Amino acid sequence: MSSSFGEIVTVPQIEQAILATLQKWSNTYLREIERRTGREPNAFPDVASWRPTDDILDRFPEQQIPSVQLQCTSEVDIETRAQDAVAGLRGTVDVLVQTNEAETAREVASLYVYHLALILVQNPELDGSVKCAGVVWEKMGVPDVGRLKDKSRWLAWGDATIFLAIEGFASPLMGPAEPIPADEEGTAPPEYPVAETHHLDVELEDDEDA
Repeated sequence: MSSSFGEIVTVPQIEQAILATLQKWSNTYLREIERRTGREPNAFPDVASWRPTDDILDRFPEQQIPSVQLQCTSEVDIETRAQDAVAGLRGTVDVLVQTNEAETAREVASLYVYHLALILVQNPELDGSVKCAGVVWEKMGVPDVGRLKDKSRWLAWGDATIFLAIEGFASPLMGPAEPIPADEEGTAPPEYPVAETHHLDVELEDDEDA
């Protein structure tokens, strides 16, 4: 059974697939970063909050830090083919961390953002909910470090830019034949028509007169 609209993949769906992948692998990759940098196991706190988008720099340490923010809502490049459309999305993965020293904050932020980007390039299939053909890691950095007023804590913000190719973004040759009018009473419209296929098993009998 397939919808007459064909394949539909929205940007929020893609963001959720990315976040699900990051959440699944984050602890494993953090432990390896600790090992590679000579730290004790669990030296880095696990990411406490994951959000599709918000203003990450307005958060305070009490609001679940380390925190990760993802945005793929910038310009989307679409290549329309005969059977489907492929979307190229450029997004940013941001992470906010806190430490007691400025330089330590910058280092920790760079390690956190590195592990996040590494997860995506090594798991380009994401969580399997969308057809991701590949992930490119374009750049990373720690553009901002700041000290909280009247406190000895430093916040550092790291970010990585990624590019994803998503197949099946839309189906140009599909679509319903007729529009379905909205119900006058404001209730939900009926389900859209679907194309169904049936498998029929046929068993031939021997012709005794042959």
